[in-house]
Amino acid sequence: MSEKLNHGTVDFHAHPVDDVFRREMGFLGLDPMAEDGFPLPAWDTRAQLDFMDEAGIDFTVLSVPTPHIHHGSDEKSCAAARRINESTAALCAAHPDRFAFAAVLPLPCVEGALQETAYDMDTLGAVGVKVVTNSNEVYLGDPSFDPLMEVTAVARSSSSTPAGQDSVRKT
Repeated sequence: MSEKLNHGTVDFHAHPVDDVFRREMGFLGLDPMAEDGFPLPAWDTRAQLDFMDEAGIDFTVLSVPTPHIHHGSDEKSCAAARRINESTAALCAAHPDRFAFAAVLPLPCVEGALQETAYDMDTLGAVGVKVVTNSNEVYLGDPSFDPLMEVTAVARSSSSTPAGQDSVRKT
């Protein structure tokens, strides 16, 4: 992981809101406006690269924006996480000197999160995972998440939580 992040100025907070992420919001029945009070912004790779150049950012670690992808269905959330992560990995593979990503996980589905973490880090090249502080009223410090915390510690991955986001809609 460290070799990917050895790039000068690194931005750890950027969200790829591509067509796959938008489609998955529909698949999950999520309306970002209703969930968060604001629509998903327009986003494209070229504009992100231009912004990075203008701002003097050498490298960006991408992670998905809110809303969180788990809202009741482990199966749907696991499927959506896989498709979103594969799309983000492809974007990073097209620009390996500019982008890496932290994978989205289908928490609180720990088994699905463990499978996704292994796939994302071992196959897709994720540099870490993104977790929310509260997923369906299961908080990050809950003992049920211990297996995931152990795996990410052993993998020496980074994990991020959105600042100020105390809660995610419960089902």
